[in-house]
Amino acid sequence: MALATNIVKRPGSSSYYLRVKFPGEAQRWVSLRTASPTEAKLRAPGVLQQLQDEHHAHKHGRELVESDIGAIAFQHYSNLIEKDERFREGHLTNADLDELWRLIEAEFGENDIGAYRIFERIRDHAARVRKARAQSRAALTSGKPELAQKPVAKSVAKYLAERHTTVTPGTRLHAKVVNAVQRGEMEALKRMAERDAMDWTGTPADPLVKRAEKPKAALPGSRIMDHYDRFLKQRASDISPDTISQNRGVVQLFAEFVGEDLPVDQLRRKHVAEWRDQLYLMPKMAKQVTALKNLKFKQVIAANQKLGRPTIDPKTINRYLSALSPFAKWLAANDMIGNPIMVDDMFIKLDRTKPKRAPFSDEQLKALFDSPLFRGCLSNTAEHKPGNFTIRDWRYWLPLVALFSGMRLGEIAQLLVEDVQEMHGTWVMHVTTDGDDEKKLKTVGSERIVPVHSELITLGFLDYYTARKEAGSKRLFPEIKPDSRGFMSGVPSKFLNTYLARIGVKTKTLAMHSFRHLFADRLRSAGYLDGDFGFILGHGDRLVRTTGRYGALPQGTVEHRKKLVEAVTFTDLDLKALYPAG
Repeated sequence: MALATNIVKRPGSSSYYLRVKFPGEAQRWVSLRTASPTEAKLRAPGVLQQLQDEHHAHKHGRELVESDIGAIAFQHYSNLIEKDERFREGHLTNADLDELWRLIEAEFGENDIGAYRIFERIRDHAARVRKARAQSRAALTSGKPELAQKPVAKSVAKYLAERHTTVTPGTRLHAKVVNAVQRGEMEALKRMAERDAMDWTGTPADPLVKRAEKPKAALPGSRIMDHYDRFLKQRASDISPDTISQNRGVVQLFAEFVGEDLPVDQLRRKHVAEWRDQLYLMPKMAKQVTALKNLKFKQVIAANQKLGRPTIDPKTINRYLSALSPFAKWLAANDMIGNPIMVDDMFIKLDRTKPKRAPFSDEQLKALFDSPLFRGCLSNTAEHKPGNFTIRDWRYWLPLVALFSGMRLGEIAQLLVEDVQEMHGTWVMHVTTDGDDEKKLKTVGSERIVPVHSELITLGFLDYYTARKEAGSKRLFPEIKPDSRGFMSGVPSKFLNTYLARIGVKTKTLAMHSFRHLFADRLRSAGYLDGDFGFILGHGDRLVRTTGRYGALPQGTVEHRKKLVEAVTFTDLDLKALYPAG
């Protein structure tokens, strides 16, 4: 595959770089963060577009207008208030400091001067902050113009750079900008003093800062979602279409909450924090509820107060925050916002001790495989009711294959007929994305070869495979179609969860994924450690990825895998009634 001449590897680096030269600027080398030539070719256009946008913005800077002056004043005020809030959140009490010193002393000893200096800097941080405040107030109120400019000089330069404009110092316009920042700082210092006295009700009284407190609507083409679409254009090669669709929906919810017309430079960390807190009230699957699907975010929250539908859990809220995070970083990286609006501490701390999925118990397994779907049901659409109708399609085989392989639901559902192969006398299933564009794997390490358990063979799995092959089927389970998001696991997951509920087996922690936990538990019971069998569950099978497709594994490796799979047994589960006749 030929690469463009500006996509190259630099000496001493394994990654590809994009070489860029703009008129009047030195040549730049920008890492594409990949050693793969294919990935480098895909990422280069987006990176180049981003660099061109940045170059254009700096080259064609705009003139400062009157409305910018108030916006700068309010931006500086808001930045200082946000900084003060972070300071207060991280402030340590005397008891906190005593505990910190005990920990440092235990770790480094009481005579370690380096450790003590670290403690001293932490201890005296609050005093330094308050001293800096006092110095700033003294300078601003000194009546000496040169002295009054010192506390805000860096901020003035920063705000002008963010707007890609140059204002000559000493001019009337520059004096206006300096004055705006000074007034924003004075208002912020007043709020800090009020908060020290536990008065949190204060708002800007200065007309300039107060007038800008409610920002004007974003210009056409500059709304939050407009910027998000530009972000997607630059990152499209790194993100799957399904992820793009889901994440765009999440960012749309955020935009609806803060105001779709809010200029991005007015976004603050408090907006994200307040949105996160409101997400606790967000109903599950709101877009699928007739009464909610056409409503905006705040309307959904209000409507659900009456409907009372279950709300999303903290894990889902974190997933929403994760969807917003790359966009927030992109805004900061492109100087569209002054300070990052997201930090790690914004994510909800989850209780990792609670099991996400529990394995099937012996009683639950017996109830499932003694149920009508396996023993005889009423009809093709009444699988949960007893009868004489026999089902032997994916509904029957997916739970059995999951039980004896530990494979993920999607991995089983997307199997092709050619993925079932005989290798060195052992029948195996190849978990791979090869052969069909609709196949997906959770990670690169998920690609692997899983021997077919002897119990599956006894149950007639190879007979089913042969029938599909003779019928000319491409897929092993041809009735399964991708869902609206393109996942082969969607339809089976919904069916099997419903079926478990209908036969009285379903619990909050029980799902198809529970078969994987059960498979791992049985391997542990057989004396294996997690490191011995992780690869068979798809936790990084490097050997398969480096030796290629079908027939490349040495015989001993196949035998080792077969030994692992055969170690999984269910002595209390009698499946003889499911064996084919004869």
